[in-house]
Amino acid sequence: MLRLCSGRNQKGVSLIELVIGGLILVASIVPLYQMFSSSNKLKEQSSNQSLAHLVMHHVLESIYARSNGSKMKDIPVHDFQAVAGKKDSISPYFRDLEKKSLIHDQLRPFLNRELQDFQLKVESAPALELNEEQALELTVTVRYPNELLKKVRDLKFSIIVGGHSRL
Repeated sequence: MLRLCSGRNQKGVSLIELVIGGLILVASIVPLYQMFSSSNKLKEQSSNQSLAHLVMHHVLESIYARSNGSKMKDIPVHDFQAVAGKKDSISPYFRDLEKKSLIHDQLRPFLNRELQDFQLKVESAPALELNEEQALELTVTVRYPNELLKKVRDLKFSIIVGGHSRL
């Protein structure tokens, strides 16, 4: 900035101009940071919700496969158990997932890390009798973290199996 002072041309920036420029810069960076921060939380929430749906899909497929041609008592029912983590506390629907070659070796650490806070619960109740065979209503609940609300959410789905019919 050019100034006239005492008849001389002085070039340079004063301290006050630097402070004002810095304040303007900080005032513009703070909203950008907040925007990126909230965007990251929304991405995390969406990712967890998608993973919860994938977990639910895996369990429902497993239940459907186990109920097809087998006895209803063979379907594992349990209270909340982990989806990933220590082998002894993992849900029976995910214990043998490590052994399957469906998961690429490079994906296992990612899945274990992403699913470590997920829990699964499978409940059963008598539904109705079809063709002299008892049908069961199975309710699958996936509990997953919601970073945006700072609490956990439950995703529930019920399916009726048995009696040679699936509704």
